[in-house]
Amino acid sequence: VPVLVVLVGHGAFRGCKDMRTPLWITAAVNGLNAVLSWVLIYPVGLGVAGAAWGTLIAQTAGAATFLVLGRRRFAPPALRVDRAAMRRIAGISRDLFLRTAALLTGLLITTAVAARMGTVTVAAHQIARELWTMLALVLDGFAIAGQAMIGTALGAGRPDEARDTAWRLLRWGTGFGILVGLGYLALVGLLPRVFTTDGAVLAELGSVWAIVAALQPLGGVVFVLDGILMGAGDFRFLLWSTALASLGWVIPVRVQSRYGVDFLRFTEQPGTIWSTGISRVRSPATRWAWLGAAASSSRTAFDARPSACRSRASPPVCMSTTMSPG
Repeated sequence: VPVLVVLVGHGAFRGCKDMRTPLWITAAVNGLNAVLSWVLIYPVGLGVAGAAWGTLIAQTAGAATFLVLGRRRFAPPALRVDRAAMRRIAGISRDLFLRTAALLTGLLITTAVAARMGTVTVAAHQIARELWTMLALVLDGFAIAGQAMIGTALGAGRPDEARDTAWRLLRWGTGFGILVGLGYLALVGLLPRVFTTDGAVLAELGSVWAIVAALQPLGGVVFVLDGILMGAGDFRFLLWSTALASLGWVIPVRVQSRYGVDFLRFTEQPGTIWSTGISRVRSPATRWAWLGAAASSSRTAFDARPSACRSRASPPVCMSTTMSPG
């Protein structure tokens, strides 16, 4: 329950384009969690149970903080259930749930197949996955900004502003992806050794390191487009594009792992493609994604109504729009 409250709190404040409040709460909760877990695991001697208790206490504190600050920031919610709004929310939740399930299923399958190909391959695969996750979490800031800024502009009937904002975010995402890719190339002899000193794993990873670096700009575009499309309300497109990108290549990769057929011909070693497979999981959706964003601006219906967000500077309720997906 505390975790769910924290997640809702993040979404509520982000919807009001307040990114700093969730940032400070998250930093405080993680710091508290680290301290409590260490105290409960070692001095108190609770072991793994201590880590669980530390996490529970920290998350409960975070949930309480969101509730207290939310009471001050947001207008009191109406007790009457808006069935039309609930149907829209249920539809969005369904699409996002299935999208996430498709993505995680793709990751699960790749990890399972890599594990069957040997410990060296799965170790290289896991390192590439962690590097991809690092990029995803950093670029999530651009995606979240895109959600709020694109949604606000389209809801206010300013599609030109939304389009300009989208292109600006895409340039930032691409630029950052290029910088990360160049950083990976520069750190080829150092960064993999942060994860392992095993010579076989380093050799396996090194054979495809250039591909991992080259895919970073593409990843930058895709992660930013996630936020743009969410801000435009095109959740259905996100569902199908992610499902195709995550699961559409599972069959040929499965054939590769079973019969040793290297479809992508990136290397003579059949197993090394798994060290970059995780970075490619969303790439097929990139070409279509901008088309979906452009189309959604013309087919998305907007329901203008007062927002529940209160301005920090003044008590009146700030005016914005809520968006219903097309």
